[in-house]
Amino acid sequence: MLVLRPMKKERSRSYPVLDLEAAYEILIGRLTALGSSRRDREALAEALGYSSAGGGMAARKISALVQYGMIDYRDGLYELSLRGHRLQGSEAGSEERLSSLQGTLEKPALFRSILSRYRPVGRIPGDLARVLTEQYGITASASEEAEAVFIRSAVFAGVLDAEGRFREAQQSPSPAERAPISPLQPQAEVARKPPFPFPVSEGRSVELVFPPDMTVNDLKILERRLQREIEDGTLWDYLSLKKPIANPTQSSAEEQAPAGTDNVVPIRPLRES
Repeated sequence: MLVLRPMKKERSRSYPVLDLEAAYEILIGRLTALGSSRRDREALAEALGYSSAGGGMAARKISALVQYGMIDYRDGLYELSLRGHRLQGSEAGSEERLSSLQGTLEKPALFRSILSRYRPVGRIPGDLARVLTEQYGITASASEEAEAVFIRSAVFAGVLDAEGRFREAQQSPSPAERAPISPLQPQAEVARKPPFPFPVSEGRSVELVFPPDMTVNDLKILERRLQREIEDGTLWDYLSLKKPIANPTQSSAEEQAPAGTDNVVPIRPLRES
């Protein structure tokens, strides 16, 4: 006997349905009334202007806000995250706002993966939709939407220009502009510069290894990058450490902008000295 079974619907990898600008407008608009309160899914959907959170656009918008890290979900309730409070409190056009938006752009796992992969190249591929389908688990039917959401978000955050090129790569000095190596200090000698140690506790330290042609601009990028990686929890996850839950009312260091560190050797894990 022939038994007909329903075909399993192909599922796409998760990505925010809202671009970053749309999510930000919701955050500084309808969600300003949240304050420090915690609400269930239905109450949050009502705050967004929907009568119900059961499926549809309300659920997708809530999911996008969570993926961007603007709201946190714990114990069945939603609340503004520390990132969300910072974005609400930053002034339009300020460096603080731009830095926070650039950190927010890398919060969704898919976006972070795309940026990490193509930042060294200096631009994203023109056929990103195809790449998303073939290599990132996005279905063919959703790939163009995912591409558009990502590009709009990256342009809004000031990470990409309209042509898909990384702005930080355009601002980096060319090899001819880099400070020349002094004749009294041969390149071979510079290349043997030892790692820079950072003692963190008794018998433990972190080391930074720098390329021989490190520039002032590179060091500024590294400073911002390390700050962001600590603030958004990336380093905590990398070291398998549980990050303490911060109180939104507590003061904290300004969230910094992610930036390319193509020629910087990443920070090494903690090790026994």
